[in-house]
Amino acid sequence: MSLKVLVKALAATAALVAACAPANASPVVYADGLKVFQDVCVTPASHAEILSAARATGWDRLADEAVPAVVRGNGMVGLQDVRQGEVGGTPVLVAVGDLGGTSFCRIYFRPVAPATMIQRLGAESVLGAPLGPSDFDGPMNFPAGWKATGWHVSRQSQWRAVHYSYDPDGQGPNAAWQAIEITRAIRPVKVKGLPTFG
Repeated sequence: MSLKVLVKALAATAALVAACAPANASPVVYADGLKVFQDVCVTPASHAEILSAARATGWDRLADEAVPAVVRGNGMVGLQDVRQGEVGGTPVLVAVGDLGGTSFCRIYFRPVAPATMIQRLGAESVLGAPLGPSDFDGPMNFPAGWKATGWHVSRQSQWRAVHYSYDPDGQGPNAAWQAIEITRAIRPVKVKGLPTFG
């Protein structure tokens, strides 16, 4: 087995162990969906910490067919953990995975006014500063009919891509959900002399 294959296997095993470990006895209660996004997807320093933060919500873990089709997507994301909880009495989903070698963390929530969410996201702090005005607006490949508004941030050696996605006319099969995601590099770190990924 090559070192590269071994490294990938170790990283996948670590992610699976983190996702399957026991969660909190009492689910965390959030008053706002953006707080979930900050705590689980934005604030953690590494992909491994994102997985730990998802588990720490204490929300129900979904697997296989219990994961909604809109979350399973078109197979581009290798899902490592999916959690379902509630914010203000409405369902919220957290999905964490690997998107082509990058860290992927997305929350799904019931629809809100896009203009309001775009304004709120512009004030969200990512890499130590508010996102500000978006720099992307266009259609998505999946879900069909959705569009995305995005922000791309690069500071020093780090980068983040944030996208808010939704069905603009509210008529498609997945119109019951909207989503916010953040992607970043899965950075190599040293563990006992071997490289792995966090």
